[in-house]
Amino acid sequence: MIGGFEVALSYEDFSKKMRSRLDAFPEITYYLQTLVYGNDFTSQGYTFLEGHQGGVYDVTFNKDGNFLASASRDETVRFWRKTGDFSFQPIESSSLKFNSYVWTVRFSQYGIVTGDAGGCINFWNEEDLLAGKEPGLIKSLTIGSPNNPVFRISFDPTRNYIAASTLNEEVQLWKITLSLSRQGGKIVAPVKDIETGEQKRFSHGGEVYDVNFNPLSSSSYFVSAGMGNVVKYWDAELDSNQTPREFVPESSAKDLIVYKTSFSYPDSSGSAENQMLASANSDGTISVWRISTGELLQTLTHSFNKTAVYSSGRKAVFGVAFSPDNRILASTGDDRTVKLWSVHDWKQLRTYWHRDALNRLSFGPDGKLLASASADGSVWLYQIDAIWDNGDDVVIEQLLRDSYHFLNPEGA
Repeated sequence: MIGGFEVALSYEDFSKKMRSRLDAFPEITYYLQTLVYGNDFTSQGYTFLEGHQGGVYDVTFNKDGNFLASASRDETVRFWRKTGDFSFQPIESSSLKFNSYVWTVRFSQYGIVTGDAGGCINFWNEEDLLAGKEPGLIKSLTIGSPNNPVFRISFDPTRNYIAASTLNEEVQLWKITLSLSRQGGKIVAPVKDIETGEQKRFSHGGEVYDVNFNPLSSSSYFVSAGMGNVVKYWDAELDSNQTPREFVPESSAKDLIVYKTSFSYPDSSGSAENQMLASANSDGTISVWRISTGELLQTLTHSFNKTAVYSSGRKAVFGVAFSPDNRILASTGDDRTVKLWSVHDWKQLRTYWHRDALNRLSFGPDGKLLASASADGSVWLYQIDAIWDNGDDVVIEQLLRDSYHFLNPEGA
């Protein structure tokens, strides 16, 4: 028996009844997959990495896609080395241990950079990781406190800026003035307002959960997002008392929170004319704007309206990311799914079901892999190339056929 009824004698009858159950309760897709495939999801186009002892908050690839880093509630950052097109192995000797939750980790031209719940930004030697050793600490910068953790960091490599968001409603701006390496110098200095001479601190007006520099090399802009139902667009070259542009999600929700943002990548000409900005919102939606005009292009509904099945009763979208070729927008949420959307027509391409909420996500540099951070302590990987031939319809059909033969082997 599955879904509350006996397995049908014919596949057609079984398929019809199961599809009605999946339409009503789509979350049972994951449990159907585990029943049929066990813990091997590769036939469905995704797999997972285990090793953390607490929820994973962030995940990121290095510039060539051969390494993956994950930051966790278990007070560690773990590293994974690529061993095949769709496989990574943990590098146990390189794990970093902290005295607090680690909210974010990034690979950068300045090394591996982490932000933690103790209010610190730490720079680590990536060369040590490449050699299979634990990355050595290059520089530690305390910008907050245990009551004011570092949630997100972002880089402007053209100007050597680093921006950091904390709970105290502001974004701090710093400049890296010398090469960060063990052999070279290492100076991280505050960027100061011309008018006051004080460090630039951009006030968002609510707790800041994301900060993100525009990847256009010609742009000095970044966004702040969090509480307050708004994404603010700042020019890092101006004083922090400026009036930023605002992108406001179209929502009826009170006290909307924006958890994450993503810029589309520059086109071959480097033009900003058609560049887009997406936001992951607490009401279960994704907002997409054209930056040059401020036009709201699309509001996508990520989370289905059946929050009662979850103990948290929430449906927030926690992560959003454009693929490097700008063909796909990926989203994650408290509804335990990763969803892929076609940027061409905003149609949903694929849904991946999981056993717990999903936090941040990151595309590999070539766009062939996507990684997501899960609240259950795992990191999930997805084969993006496969979705163009294996969308939701194809995958569900295969799952139902495999389920039918698994549960009723003599009924084929």
